[in-house]
Amino acid sequence: MLYAGLHDDYHGVPGAWTFTQCQNRDCRMVWLDPMPLEEDIGLAYRVYQTHTVAPPTTSFLRRLYDAAIDGHLRRKFRYRLAGRPWSRLLEPLVYLHPGGPAEAQSRAMFLGRPQAGARLLDLGCGNGQALAVMLALGWQVEGIDTDPDAVEIARRRGLTVHLGTLADRRYPEDHFDAIYMNHVIEHVHQPIELLAECHRILKPGGVLVVLTPNGASWGHRDFGKDWVGLDPPRHLYVFRVANLTACVRAAGFEQLRVRTIARWVRFVVVMSETIRRRRSTGGYDAGLPRRFLRSRAIWRQFGERFALLLRPRIGEEIVLVASKRR
Repeated sequence: MLYAGLHDDYHGVPGAWTFTQCQNRDCRMVWLDPMPLEEDIGLAYRVYQTHTVAPPTTSFLRRLYDAAIDGHLRRKFRYRLAGRPWSRLLEPLVYLHPGGPAEAQSRAMFLGRPQAGARLLDLGCGNGQALAVMLALGWQVEGIDTDPDAVEIARRRGLTVHLGTLADRRYPEDHFDAIYMNHVIEHVHQPIELLAECHRILKPGGVLVVLTPNGASWGHRDFGKDWVGLDPPRHLYVFRVANLTACVRAAGFEQLRVRTIARWVRFVVVMSETIRRRRSTGGYDAGLPRRFLRSRAIWRQFGERFALLLRPRIGEEIVLVASKRR
């Protein structure tokens, strides 16, 4: 047993939850024990929204940073973007952002420029905001989500988005060129089965990108049971690099690259500190002012980026990129 008696101080789902950790030093997988039944897990998502639309930011600094991201995507991933050919000159600015290059690369789902007609599937696509970006980058996009409100918003954007799960769709073999899962795999009861289905429907040479919270992260070490990456009862598994890699290989993938990144640090610090304060005060959200907490989170993000140079496995998120054998 790793943690016992945890409550959902993020979305307020009733119940007390326990996490267990594998004692094998080469694994150290963490899982919710016992897990909610698959037929009951939907109750944990009644107030879990994936359809909130962030208002557009049009400040000068935002437009400057967007241009720097364009320049980074042109150089790193060879995207051919319309307009702003001078954006390459601004690319160094992405390194001054607290999230660093990983923040910019996430804009393109860590995927390189597609061949003509390349198909991309986003599992857990939410309101389709990220899919719309990928469509503009030249991909043929499709999404799946279990939130009906999010699906409706995505469809109003003109995107092809389905309500349900990957198993519901029954895609043919060798159908997609890329599949993206951003904080999805930790929510499913049978992660290897999901990964195996991704392998089946990817074309030879196709790419799978998986992002998930890192159980070996700096944030988990510091916040412990209050770390937002635990998120009971919605997160059924908390992966480390070794056990996520083992799952992906068990699903049939042979060629993969994996690293951890600091993109998620600001969210982790603000939310984990909020959870800690709520638990220590019995639900009363008192303590550090939000502005001070956000400033602290930014400096913590810079610190984690530099710490990754010495300890490359402590980032808040794991990014795994796997290719299906040709």
